[in-house]
Amino acid sequence: MKTNVLSNAAREMVLPLSLENLDAIKSGQYWYEDNTFSSQLIVGKRLKAIVVFVRYSVVYGDIFTELNCIEKDKSSFLAKCRSAYQEDIFLPTLYEHEAIYEQIKHVNASLDNVCGAPKWEGSYFTSTDYAWHQVWIKRYPDGAASASYRDGRYKIRPLIAYQLV
Repeated sequence: MKTNVLSNAAREMVLPLSLENLDAIKSGQYWYEDNTFSSQLIVGKRLKAIVVFVRYSVVYGDIFTELNCIEKDKSSFLAKCRSAYQEDIFLPTLYEHEAIYEQIKHVNASLDNVCGAPKWEGSYFTSTDYAWHQVWIKRYPDGAASASYRDGRYKIRPLIAYQLV
């Protein structure tokens, strides 16, 4: 069986998830199953997500999946994601979408290196209500936000988050 041996340079680029390393974890970095991070994609390590942003002591990650959906499909899709990833999966708020948009060039550049991963393009439902029958929509790449009815015209894209205490 062949083992994955990292070069010294690659080993130095891998950051474990810790409060001490929080300032070094940046948007667009690769987040691995063992809760380490790197700026370069390391072949042989199991990828968990792409870091979309870090706020306070929370790291947010894109899990490479999206769905065109209507409201009734949303909960079943999120349940499948939670089951597959064994993580807390959620839809980003409008505020979180704004933070993603600020870093979109870094995030999409990293997604280019992940086979089959969709880029952040088009319009996405947020989890933020606008009115009782409407939600906020975030549009990429222009960054505009607007209200829309809960119908199937837009995509949902879940995130994971890890809070360091």
